[in-house]
Amino acid sequence: MYSKTRRIARRFSFAVVSLVLIISGTVWAETEEAMVQVTPFSGLKSLMSHVTTDGLIGTLFVIVMALVSAHFYNHKDNRYAQGKSEHISSPGSFRYVYRYIQLTTIGAAAGTYLTHSSIFLLVHQSILLFYSGLAIAAIAMALFVTAKLNLGEHYSPCFDSYVPKDIIQDGLYRYVRHPIYMSNILLLSGMGLSTGSLWILLNLVLLTVYYIRSAQEEEAVLELRFPAYREYRAKTNMLFPSFRIWLQNGFRKQVSH
Repeated sequence: MYSKTRRIARRFSFAVVSLVLIISGTVWAETEEAMVQVTPFSGLKSLMSHVTTDGLIGTLFVIVMALVSAHFYNHKDNRYAQGKSEHISSPGSFRYVYRYIQLTTIGAAAGTYLTHSSIFLLVHQSILLFYSGLAIAAIAMALFVTAKLNLGEHYSPCFDSYVPKDIIQDGLYRYVRHPIYMSNILLLSGMGLSTGSLWILLNLVLLTVYYIRSAQEEEAVLELRFPAYREYRAKTNMLFPSFRIWLQNGFRKQVSH
C-alpha cells in the first residue's frame, strides 16, 4: 500500500511540475514584455494575481481527475495481463496517443482555468458552460470508476488488450458494451465544454476514433471466443446505451418487485 501511494505521489508531483512549466510559459508568452524572459516565479506571481475562484475550482477538479486516472490506470508490471494468454490486436500507436491526450488535456484544462490564454484555442468563456461541463465531467468520472470496478480483473488497456477470462454483463455492462470508453468520451466532452478549448475537443475526436477502432478489434475476437457474446452484442450498444434498453431494464425491475 505504501509503495502504491508513493508511486501515485510521484506521478502527481510530475504532473504538477509539468503544469507549472506550461502555465509559466503561457504567462511569459503573453506578457507585454515578451522579448524579455521572465523567471517561473515571476510568471507564477503574475498568474496568481489574475486567478479567479472559478479558475481555482476548475483547477482543483483537474487535480482530482489526474489522481483518479493515476490510481485506476496503474499499469505497473502489466498486472492486467496476469492469467491471460491471448492477446488482442490493437493500434500500436495508441499507447503514445493515449499519453499525449492525457497530458495535453490536463495541461490545457488547468492552463485555461488559470490563464484563459488564447494559446489553448478558446471559443467561449461562459460561466454557464464552465459549470455545465464540469458537471458532465464529474458524472463521467463516476461512471468510469463504476465501470472499472464492474470489470475488475477482466480489465486490460485498449492499447495492450487481452481476451478476458469471462464476459461481464452486470452493472454498467448491462446497458453498454464499453462503458469505460463511454465515460472517457464523456469526460473529454465535459472538459471541452467547460474550458471552451478546441485543443481538448480535438483530443476528443482523436480519442473517439481510436476507441471505435479498438472496440471493433476487441469485439471481433470476443465473438469468436465466447458464444454468448453474439447475443450480448445484439441487445446492447457499443458506446452509448439506447433509451430502449433503459426502459426494458426498468420495466423488469418493476415486475420483479
